[in-house]
Amino acid sequence: MKNLFRGLLLPLSILFAAVPLCSAQMFPPQFSDIGIEQKLGAVLPLETVFRDQTGAAVTLGSYFGSKPVLLVPVYYTCTTLCSQVLKGVVNGLGPLSLRAGHDFEVVVFSFNPAETPADARKEFNECTLNYSGRAGAAGWHFLTGSPASIRALTQSIGFHYRYDPATRMFVHATAVLAITPQGSIARYFFGVTYEPYDLQQGIVAAARGQTRPATNLTRLLCYPFTPASGEYGNLVISLLRVGALLTVLLMALSLFVLWRSDIARHRAHTARRDNPW
Repeated sequence: MKNLFRGLLLPLSILFAAVPLCSAQMFPPQFSDIGIEQKLGAVLPLETVFRDQTGAAVTLGSYFGSKPVLLVPVYYTCTTLCSQVLKGVVNGLGPLSLRAGHDFEVVVFSFNPAETPADARKEFNECTLNYSGRAGAAGWHFLTGSPASIRALTQSIGFHYRYDPATRMFVHATAVLAITPQGSIARYFFGVTYEPYDLQQGIVAAARGQTRPATNLTRLLCYPFTPASGEYGNLVISLLRVGALLTVLLMALSLFVLWRSDIARHRAHTARRDNPW
């Protein structure tokens, strides 16, 4: 019985933990302009100039030509979903037989123009250490850029986001993209966790120049909930109410099934006792 209650309460505890962080496919009306539009086949602005984690000026096209690229839009000082996106990329790529630097490149870029190569270098060291056990592993590139460069790249991939002055953070959705060696978009991976099989298939398809729409369309919204402002309040309360109601119903149904089962066993035991033959 104890294990039953634990099993029933686990989904609710997950819901409680996840709701303040993001919402899936339930963006409030005030965020209708936020999201990611799939632009399969669109070519990235390869002439755009960024700065890498060392501070050197580089063109986006310098990472293309011979290998596919996994493109990751985040910003390094994000305190909600961006760190989960990077963790998801590292965890998803780790088990692959394909290796960064040899079979493909990973290009992470910040869409926050205020961030610096120092911010990029910190994430670069952490991600490469977690990926290969050695900080600074080949095949990983962390970029920062000017507003014009960021705008050119985000518009080309259909990445729609907004800066929120009240929280001093960016409201955005999450995804990573597989890009062909020629710089055209082959596939989108939404969410913050990425299955190794899906990533490998996407990278291989990009290497061959093949495009395919995403099958997992779950959208996550990165936005800091602030109790003082009440933003997201109705959404959070509604989700919690639904989760609590579902849990209560599941518990009631399970107790009813156990009760009926106990009655049936009691009747069978009584029948055997009264008529042993």
